[in-house]
Amino acid sequence: QKDKNPSQLIEQAILACSMSMTETNEYLVVIDEKMRMREERNNKLLNDLTKAIDNNEFKIYYQPKFDIQSNKIIGAEALLRWDHPELGIVEPRDFIPLFEKHGEIVRVDKFVRSAVIKQLSKWKNKYGFVLPISVNVSRADVLDQTFEYSLNVLMDEYDVDRDSLIIEINENSLVDNVNQFASILKRLRSHGYKIELDDFGNGYLSLKILSLVTFDVLKIDGTLLENIENSEKNALFVKIVIGLSKNLDTFVIAEGVETEKQLDFLKEVGCSCAQGFYLSKPLLVNEFEDLIFKKEK
Repeated sequence: QKDKNPSQLIEQAILACSMSMTETNEYLVVIDEKMRMREERNNKLLNDLTKAIDNNEFKIYYQPKFDIQSNKIIGAEALLRWDHPELGIVEPRDFIPLFEKHGEIVRVDKFVRSAVIKQLSKWKNKYGFVLPISVNVSRADVLDQTFEYSLNVLMDEYDVDRDSLIIEINENSLVDNVNQFASILKRLRSHGYKIELDDFGNGYLSLKILSLVTFDVLKIDGTLLENIENSEKNALFVKIVIGLSKNLDTFVIAEGVETEKQLDFLKEVGCSCAQGFYLSKPLLVNEFEDLIFKKEK
């Protein structure tokens, strides 16, 4: 470390202590240049969050959901990208876990939710109809005491029907306090919102969650479709989920469809709906309009 000045050495020591307590649970942490650069990038993303919201650096993309039997688009999922002025396009996997860890994810969720509701209102006024859009909602957001009230106020303000917004919950968010989540989601459904369980099959509490919480939509985790033609276990699990969803009167969606073989398999086993790059990449709002609304008009 002869090339480091005292200030840099102190910074690295502080970083090592922080990682030891929060990430590695190890008494000894060795900081290399790659780790230091990652920490600097993370700090920059955290510090730039307010500016990103104020300057509209966050962009909403819409990934269409297809009825794979008729090839008709029946909705979409709202996905977030950060067009950072210095770092370029930043993927959600690079900032969502970071903001969750530091308690900033609710601000991001509110931005996405507000943008989607406003867009639904624009489509309703411009084209006379809308397709349901699902938005990812974090655990922290659902447990926020103002969540339900602020959501209803925003929907009423922009005159958007409740069933136009699908609230998408990640399965891992429900591991703790399942009963509390069940109560909150039940109230949201009573207001007319539809609830979608994301990444179904990726966690270890899938069936238990279904016994405690009622969902309108199950989204089969995309990892189960990987190498589906050679994995009897994955193929069987997807078939079971589809059969289970029919018995529960729950709509089922397969995500992460990337090949023709995966799509053919889903059609064969009776899956109703799918999304993924093979069907369509995520689209900016003008591209989504060109694909859907102008055609329907």
